[in-house]
Amino acid sequence: MSDEIEIAVVSRLLQRVLEQSGRAILYDCRASKHTLAYAPDSAASPSGLLPAFLSAGNAVWREATGQSLGVEIATDPDTVLGYTVCSIRAGSVAIVLLSVMEAIEQAAYADSILVNDLAQVWRLAEDRMARGALARAPA
Repeated sequence: MSDEIEIAVVSRLLQRVLEQSGRAILYDCRASKHTLAYAPDSAASPSGLLPAFLSAGNAVWREATGQSLGVEIATDPDTVLGYTVCSIRAGSVAIVLLSVMEAIEQAAYADSILVNDLAQVWRLAEDRMARGALARAPA
């Protein structure tokens, strides 16, 4: 998987997925101590919540296949989460979107998506992969 995917394409498609879900997109901001609601276009933005969605999707894909989506994220203090998406080098946009959609479904509630819960999707996938690696290690 080395073909670079246009971030704008992933952003637009995720925006559509979020719009069609009809769920509120929420983020518990620890700095302001408020739960903030995001429109799908802001949530799917590379400087918005897209890094969280892609990180969780990457964990889902790595657990399923052992391969990364090739998501490169860099720190950026001028963004919502302090991170921005620099590149995505996956085999196809479909793989990226399906992985992100699975991560969303693992974290979502009937009427909302709490973006903070995507971190739990990532942590649980990492834990399962680590336990699997330990189980396969020679004694």
